[in-house]
Amino acid sequence: DLFIKAAVETPTSPEAVELYWYMLEMFTEHDTDKDGIIKLAEFPAMMNEFLATAKKHSLATPAEGDYQTLFKKYDPRNDGRLTVDEWMSLAKEEVFKKFL
Repeated sequence: DLFIKAAVETPTSPEAVELYWYMLEMFTEHDTDKDGIIKLAEFPAMMNEFLATAKKHSLATPAEGDYQTLFKKYDPRNDGRLTVDEWMSLAKEEVFKKFL
């Protein structure tokens, strides 16, 4: 997809900006207690919503059984909490780059 390619490869592109705001909105919607952190308990629902369109179009996506492993991979403090920056890295590396 050209949109994803532009967004991932050119961080200053309009596509990258649009994708950033989408990812931020996804994060804030699922940060149920509005503490700026996604907890492991909040993560599966966020991933399911985030990946719904990709699944509908038969794109490769992480399996639900891998969500906890992905979460832990991007949780450098190993405290069961993801910051927005960690979420952005996970989405870019584990989802969007796989579409290219």
